[in-house]
Amino acid sequence: MVLSDEKIFTKDKFTNRRNDRWIFLDPDEVQPVMKTQKLASVMVLADITSERHVMPPHFCKARENVKTDVYLKVLTEVIVP
Repeated sequence: MVLSDEKIFTKDKFTNRRNDRWIFLDPDEVQPVMKTQKLASVMVLADITSERHVMPPHFCKARENVKTDVYLKVLTEVIVP
């Protein structure tokens, strides 16, 4: 049996303003936080077998999602051998 999961990792400077508290006398002193429009991201696929064999992570190419063709390629090239 093979269990797999994929995850998108992103990099952004954005912070949740509800988690941060500032004390200022003048509201104009608060620095704005900009959110990136097109985040730098990478999708990673990882598998583990019922015999506890862990495959090295598969990093997808830019704009590539884990669909049937990518998953079958990883199965035949990484897991089966």
